[in-house]
Amino acid sequence: MTEYHTVREAFTGQHLTGPLLQELARTGPGGLITANAEAGEYRLSHHRWLQPTPCETIVYGYGDLLHDLDWASMLPHTRAWTALVSAADHAAHACLEWGPWDPARLYERRGLERLRTLMGQSAFTLMRRPLFCDTDDLLRLHDTYLDTEHPALQVTIATSYPDAEAFDADAFTWIADRGVFVTGWRTPARELCHLPRRVRAVIAAHLASGT
Repeated sequence: MTEYHTVREAFTGQHLTGPLLQELARTGPGGLITANAEAGEYRLSHHRWLQPTPCETIVYGYGDLLHDLDWASMLPHTRAWTALVSAADHAAHACLEWGPWDPARLYERRGLERLRTLMGQSAFTLMRRPLFCDTDDLLRLHDTYLDTEHPALQVTIATSYPDAEAFDADAFTWIADRGVFVTGWRTPARELCHLPRRVRAVIAAHLASGT
C-alpha cells in the first residue's frame, strides 16, 4: 500500500533559496516560483509558461518579492537578505498547507486556468501567489495581476473554488491604482470569458477620467 504524504511533507526537504529568489528578481513581473509535485522541487516559472495541471502550484511571485523587499529594507543590512529568504521559504511551505493543494483534494482548475490565459492575452500578468480564502463555507482563490500596459494598476480577481465556472458561482473583481481602490464588481461565472475585455474597458474609462 502506497504511503500517503501531504504536499508540504513531500517538500519538507526543499527550500526557496537566495539564488532562486535572485533569478525571480531578474525575471521581473510575471515571474513565479512553483512547487512541482511530479519533480518534487521548486522551479522558476512565468505566467505565460504555466501549465493547466494540478501538479504545479504557485507558491511565490515577483510581487511577493517586492512586498518582502519593502519590509526587509528596514532591517540591518547584514541580515536583511537572510531574513527575506527565510520568510519567503516559510510562506511557500505555509501555502502548501492550504486545502486546495493537498493531493487528497486536488481538483482540475480548468476554468481558472482559462481565465489566467485570457488575462495574459490581454496584457495582464500574475504578480503574486494565489490567496486561498475560506469564509463562511465560501471558498475562493484570489489572483493578483499587474496591467503591463499601465504598471501603476493592479487587478485582483476572486474566483469560486474548486470550480471557477460553477453554474451558481460569481467572480469578484477590483482594481487599484497605486494601491488605492478604484472600483469593483461581480461577474457571473458564465461570463468569465468576457471578463478580461471588461477589465480593459473599465481601466480605459478610469484613465480617461483622469481620477
